[in-house]
Amino acid sequence: MSRPPTRDGEFRPSWLCPSADDLRRLHEAFARADNARTVAALATTIGMLACAPWIGWVPFFIGVACCVQVATVGSRALRAVRPEVVHAASFAATTGVLVGGVAASGGARSPVLPLCTLPMLLLASRFRPRVAVFGLACGMLLVAAATVTVDRDGVVAAPETLVVTLLLMAASLAITMSFTRVELRLRDRTRRDPLTGLLNRLGLDILFDQTMTAARAADEPVSLIVMDLDHFKRVNDTHGHDQGDRVLAATADVLLDNLRAVDLVFRLGGEEFAVLLPGVGPAPAAMVAERLRGALEATPVDGHHVTLSAGIVTSTTHTEGWRGLYRRADAALLAAKRGGRNRCTSFGDITLPMGRHERAAA
Repeated sequence: MSRPPTRDGEFRPSWLCPSADDLRRLHEAFARADNARTVAALATTIGMLACAPWIGWVPFFIGVACCVQVATVGSRALRAVRPEVVHAASFAATTGVLVGGVAASGGARSPVLPLCTLPMLLLASRFRPRVAVFGLACGMLLVAAATVTVDRDGVVAAPETLVVTLLLMAASLAITMSFTRVELRLRDRTRRDPLTGLLNRLGLDILFDQTMTAARAADEPVSLIVMDLDHFKRVNDTHGHDQGDRVLAATADVLLDNLRAVDLVFRLGGEEFAVLLPGVGPAPAAMVAERLRGALEATPVDGHHVTLSAGIVTSTTHTEGWRGLYRRADAALLAAKRGGRNRCTSFGDITLPMGRHERAAA
């Protein structure tokens, strides 16, 4: 259940998510834990229902409220202009419901008290450390206030339950954050091309599906630009592979400098690059491709002028997968190369789609 950073395609930085990568991480973390989150919420509610004769019905209704909150946050975030605010509000609401349950069922003696550690697990997996630590501090203050307000004398006489709960909240956050850091580091290594720093084919496979799902939900177009450096083999043959590597790295820099933060740039392999443009239709996509072509042509690399050819295609129905969209963009790219290179061609402007096997001869 992931989507582009904002509904209109423009990323707006915030304290919760200062970069587009932070927002993508938020949605990916939510999507990855979808099944586990559902199982945990249902198990908690069933357990409270089974224990209701002994602990009362307040914890059960609290569990139901938390389940509803968790079950609806995905759909609400998908429609929101600020999805990170929806997720933060979901954490605050879940914590507030649990703290209210603590206050309504005995304070420091409440069976709901240990459940206050659960929101910390979700918080640490979705947000960067500064946000997570701030959420932990707020959660600990609310839990302490709820228990002390309800039964101050009981807390003073036997503070161990409250203290252990607060320690569990902090420990849960710290452990989850450590695992998240390792997971992010490993994921970044497997998804990125080491030479250019761009996303690779694995990163494309993951983010393409997420982008198309979000576009389908928002009824927005998605455009794909497939680019190929012109006569790149000559660079390697004439100046060596080190020079070729510098050209590829410089090309990646030019692409990143001339795109929005929400746009996704990939190195497909060799001298072939792709740009995925969420929320961009045919005419704007053609303008983006021309801007990239002109920027690279105007940027010499070690004294050499490099050019590219590009094929552009737009999906408005979102019914085809990556292969179908790529085939159409690749056909347009082949037409651009056959038309003289150093140009951009849209799929709608060519007569017949051509297979990739013809491209080697171009």
